[in-house]
Amino acid sequence: MSLFGIRIALFVGGLVSLILGVGLFATQVENEPYGVHDLQRDKWDRMQAEIRQRQRDRAAAAAGQRELPVVKLDQRQCDFGNQQPYRVLTHTFSVANAGQAALRLELKKTSSESLEVVVPGDPIPAGQSALVTVRWKVGKAHGAVRETVTLGTNDPYRHALKLAVTARIPVILAMTEKKFSAPRVEPDQLVAASTLVYSQCWEDFQISEVRCDLENFQWAAEPLSPAECAEHGYLAAYRLTLSVSRASKGSFEQAVRISVRPPSDGWRPESDVAAGGDDWFVALSNGKPLVLDSTFYGRVIARIGFYGPELHLDEGLDMGLISCGTRRDFPVVVRYRGQVLPSRLAVLDIQPPQLEATIEAVASRPGTYRLVITVPAHASQVVFNANQQHGYVQVGDPEHPEVNNWFPVMGAILKDRQSSAIRE
Repeated sequence: MSLFGIRIALFVGGLVSLILGVGLFATQVENEPYGVHDLQRDKWDRMQAEIRQRQRDRAAAAAGQRELPVVKLDQRQCDFGNQQPYRVLTHTFSVANAGQAALRLELKKTSSESLEVVVPGDPIPAGQSALVTVRWKVGKAHGAVRETVTLGTNDPYRHALKLAVTARIPVILAMTEKKFSAPRVEPDQLVAASTLVYSQCWEDFQISEVRCDLENFQWAAEPLSPAECAEHGYLAAYRLTLSVSRASKGSFEQAVRISVRPPSDGWRPESDVAAGGDDWFVALSNGKPLVLDSTFYGRVIARIGFYGPELHLDEGLDMGLISCGTRRDFPVVVRYRGQVLPSRLAVLDIQPPQLEATIEAVASRPGTYRLVITVPAHASQVVFNANQQHGYVQVGDPEHPEVNNWFPVMGAILKDRQSSAIRE
């Protein structure tokens, strides 16, 4: 047999083996559901069994061979309206059986642990009804709150029954912003941030303490007027402002703990409400202040900043490829931020040494300087365009060297032939 014939035979044999292998695999997984994990297999099998049973019941009922239960429900949702926090609300739903066979109910799930549901243990005879009781521990949830109960039935046309309870709960105590944030602050200015602390349950309260481990930390609370409170739907509110003075540039983030004392004659939770280990319920029951946890974030920008159309925020100044013997100037605007301007700014350092730089104040704009980085014509060949080997320019106050800033410089000074080869 020729070499070509041998290759054809091997190809055909491999193709037949592949087809047989795929067919064998398909017969082994014929009844396996696609995408169902092995750990969920039992749950999947039960669901499929329930679906097949409902299909059989429907077919038998359609053929007149079996009597079925029929769920009848006049009310699916109970709206408790406006309620106070930490209350226990109870409602009873009536579930009727309008079919010919006994109706069975079972609790499948609830939307949260705040619900307790009592379902009749015995089947509901045909033509009768039974009560499902829902007990709802509201807790400190606020706003338009909705919880649901899912019941399972043996009605093949309505195997799941969903009940809902709703209420509108006022806010005990909250902040309009979760974090105090001052993302950009000029040097020599106070780093300050504020938010509103408000209540929809009390007509007054007191911010007794604000704790933060930042040095020179201060806080102040200013009450909002009744008109401002009414505009936002608050009964009482304070504008809480946190501040700290920082001389050095950079960012910080520190935990803040706010202690609030409710009014002595204001709203309190019902004494017979069991709220488990809820810290606010315990504090209110014992006359202790409530605690709000937050964070204080701020960033003080550098005293010296650099601006220019050719400056990149992260990469600095990209000079590109420059031929030896060619002079190039790169102007940059320098701004000094602060209440007291220095007597002068100077170029403290520049790398590579082939580069030159001059800086002079702009007389018409105090605190603004014109910096020019120059590639002189006599500069020798040097490459400084790698992240690990780039140049830089450092500008600062010569009388206070700690006041300085710098930016990277990238580029290459090459001879004409090398420069042309790189461009090509």
